[in-house]
Amino acid sequence: MQRCLWVVLFALGACFSPKFNDGAITCGPDDLCPPGLECSAGVCRAEALPIDAPPDSPGMVTLTLVKTGTGMGDVTSVPAGVTCGATCVGTYPAGTMVTLTAAALTGSTFTRWSGACSGTSTTCTITLTANTTASADFGRIMRTLTVIPGGNGTGAITSSIGGINCPGLCTIQVPDESQVVLTAAPTGTSTFLGWTASVCAGTGTCDFKITADTTVTGSFALDYSVLVAKTGAGTGTVVSTMPAGGGINCGSDCAEAYAVNTMVTLDATASGNSDFIGWSGGCTGSGSCMVTVTSAVVVTAQFNLKQIPLSVILAGTGTGTVTSSPSGIMCTGDCNEIYPSGTMVTLTAAPSAGSMFTGWSDPMCPGLGTCTVTLTAMTTVTATFAQTLYTLDI
Repeated sequence: MQRCLWVVLFALGACFSPKFNDGAITCGPDDLCPPGLECSAGVCRAEALPIDAPPDSPGMVTLTLVKTGTGMGDVTSVPAGVTCGATCVGTYPAGTMVTLTAAALTGSTFTRWSGACSGTSTTCTITLTANTTASADFGRIMRTLTVIPGGNGTGAITSSIGGINCPGLCTIQVPDESQVVLTAAPTGTSTFLGWTASVCAGTGTCDFKITADTTVTGSFALDYSVLVAKTGAGTGTVVSTMPAGGGINCGSDCAEAYAVNTMVTLDATASGNSDFIGWSGGCTGSGSCMVTVTSAVVVTAQFNLKQIPLSVILAGTGTGTVTSSPSGIMCTGDCNEIYPSGTMVTLTAAPSAGSMFTGWSDPMCPGLGTCTVTLTAMTTVTATFAQTLYTLDI
């Protein structure tokens, strides 16, 4: 009779799915338990868990991040867990999709992933099914340092790092953000006249932090020499007009030795796209430079690229704005800007609501896209905007 009751109960259970509490039904040697259960110590039990037990929770797995290379950087994860930096191991439920993001610190660069990740993108996505290890490689950014010994004298330039001993080894690769000290030592009857570079000046050591490829010139001159150096982004020549009979033509010959108390006159001439700005060192101003030679002397001539004005005019019945790259023009408002000669400027037109852009006046800029002009002379570009017209049918 009890066996029939189980049959009826399970037949009803197929429709109503009653929950079974483990151990709630008694059984004996001759009594059968419902299918899937077995009699144990006088009660019906499942072999593992009760029928109404909740499903197993997913297992937990670990994601370990390893940083390699000579550079420095951080790696973070979404969802949170890895902040490496400080925490390089995260624990997640199996099946979690984790995205890692690598960020290099100053002076370093992210190189590549390895292990569970691959490639050179700064992000990597992993679906965790087991304990997993990924590696992020960071390298140091390297900068090129070049030393040039200038002038008609002799001497050596050495560096605090990298092994420069110039003449000889004059170019090295050093890690970005490194502190560099250059030392100049004249030889024989020469004198060190100083450094010509954006990072240092004077006749002492050249001490700077390198953040870009850098060239430094250290000038040595024979006693009673005049040495010409040129700076700036422009170009030009410096020649000596006195004493007669030649001497400095810089260009190519930028140093000459003279008898003591000789008066030397130097004149600077800028090239077509440049302006002569003036002298420094042994002379000042922008006229002729006259020096009396009582010892070695260096004179610096600065040439800058000509400054070319660019103007934008807004025309038409519509309205809009024009902006530039490189920045400077934001028209309406600032419609005029000055750029160095040879600068390539790209103009972009954006119509206002209710207007449309109809074109540029410059013949080099057909169509309705951006307008790019290379500045060699004063330039004016007109951007025309028209009102948007609509048809009304009655």
